[in-house]
Amino acid sequence: MCRRENYEPSFTEDFKEAVSDPYFVDKTFFIKELIDNDFFDPPILITRPRGFGKTLTLSMVKTFFEKTEEDTSVYFKDLAIWSCGEKYTSEQGKYPVVYVDLTDLSFETYEEMRERFAEKMSAEFLRHTELAKNGTMDEFWGKRYREVVEKKSEFPEESVELLTRLLYGCDKVRPLILVDGFEVPLLAGLKHGYYEKAFIFFECMYSSSMKGNNFIEAGLIMGEFYTVLADDISGFNNVLPDTLVSRDYADGFGFTEEEVRGILKRHCAEDKYDEVRNWYGGYFMETRDEKFVELFNPDSVIRYLKNGCRAEPYRDEFYTSEALDRLLSFGNDYDRETLARFLNGESESCCLDESCHFGRLGDRRYTDYFQFLFMSGYLTRVKKIYRGYHNECYDVKIPNREIREIIAKQTKAHGYEATDLQK
Repeated sequence: MCRRENYEPSFTEDFKEAVSDPYFVDKTFFIKELIDNDFFDPPILITRPRGFGKTLTLSMVKTFFEKTEEDTSVYFKDLAIWSCGEKYTSEQGKYPVVYVDLTDLSFETYEEMRERFAEKMSAEFLRHTELAKNGTMDEFWGKRYREVVEKKSEFPEESVELLTRLLYGCDKVRPLILVDGFEVPLLAGLKHGYYEKAFIFFECMYSSSMKGNNFIEAGLIMGEFYTVLADDISGFNNVLPDTLVSRDYADGFGFTEEEVRGILKRHCAEDKYDEVRNWYGGYFMETRDEKFVELFNPDSVIRYLKNGCRAEPYRDEFYTSEALDRLLSFGNDYDRETLARFLNGESESCCLDESCHFGRLGDRRYTDYFQFLFMSGYLTRVKKIYRGYHNECYDVKIPNREIREIIAKQTKAHGYEATDLQK
């Protein structure tokens, strides 16, 4: 007889710990897809909404590919990737990895952001103990190494490229660069008035480390928005974006129906599927064969189970939408009426492309708020209308009850009721 028990999820974003979590779902086929899609050229930028497992996935990729003294194959031998063949398993533990974590670089001043970045890169240099043991580093490179470690570098934005160069010098194996939360410091800059400085800082970082850097094997960047195009940050004009309107890795993030049913069965909550779908499902990605796959927000599903199958907006704990704030503050009557129709469960046609420009979001004349709401998971596609040269047009709607309640709450905080938006 099945009994529901209160399994405490770890909510860890460290893959080595997550594999033993009772809520773990095997997503290692993503590694196979990376290799099949020629992950090693060019760098890839993947964007998905918050709560869809980007950081955990990046930790999985790091654990799989990174060359360390520890035998990390033990974390994968019981998972899907290990049955895919030698083509894939031979890549395990093969490369040095430079891990750049930007997820907490949300500061009120540019100086604080820059200082924290320097601290993170110092820690990343020290994590690579092989550098300290390397006897081939000459005086010039040794001086630059010490400057980063001691947080005295005049140009910390160049430290990522420097680390790839030094790691390659150790054993002539080109490292991978993994970047998490790339849009976070740019959003903070927009909010607190230092966007241009942050933009220039990260333009230098990406241009030096990702563009024309002969010392890297591959690059993988994760974030919420594909915010900048080649004409904005030159270091991105060789990056291959994979966004919510792309067709690769469609089910690599978020839980699929099969995975949700499986995790509910493990926790004796199979009868709760319809409720879970109503509250946390309804996100649709298009596959390569132009079929739609439904996805669920993993973080919300796990919090739902942790709290005894109590349905409520768990995403609301840590998330508000800058785009929705701007729409309610500066949007016109049409924008608010469209939002009201979404809240009433209706769909609207919307042309979507892969990019969002933060600078435009701060401009009161810019009104394409729904593009941002779509990219942040507040809206989802339900039907394709037509495909254009630069974008595609879909019917879009609010995906589920959780998001509808979050939008209604944020709308009310601006002094509007749903009926007020239609006036």
